Amino acid sequence: MSVALGFWRWGGTSPVYPARLVFVMTRRLKQFVETYRGSSFPTRSETTEGEMCVVKMRGAGNGGGALLSEFIVNRFAARAGLPVPDASVIDIAAGFPWTFGTDEFHDLVQKSAGENLALEWILGATAGSAERHRDLPDEVVSQIVTLDLVFEKVDR
Repeated sequence: MSVALGFWRWGGTSPVYPARLVFVMTRRLKQFVETYRGSSFPTRSETTEGEMCVVKMRGAGNGGGALLSEFIVNRFAARAGLPVPDASVIDIAAGFPWTFGTDEFHDLVQKSAGENLALEWILGATAGSAERHRDLPDEVVSQIVTLDLVFEKVDR
């Protein structure tokens, strides 16, 4: 595991939001476990540290720009207090061996060598229904709509 350091200014030099030091953990892929539907080919995976995560690969869908956008929006949502899974960077080694999936999946893995997006695996999480969303507090709905308006399709 490596750590990337960077300075990120939120609100410029405002005393409310001073410059913050951001640590981005880079994990390394050990193995793929299960694939799901989605344009970035989300795949439940295990890291070399034994942690489970969902890997979204830059060789699929809209590419690395879309994954970067997702990472940024995820961090803003977390900062706004919304319950989102932690996001990090995961490294897929060049020439990662074919141990899972179809030949098309293997081609995608080879195209995605290097840095990709990893989202925290939340055991027991399920897709939300429309009925479940109707029960969300108005404040949460307002935060989600605001984030959506601010970042509307920034990756396209």
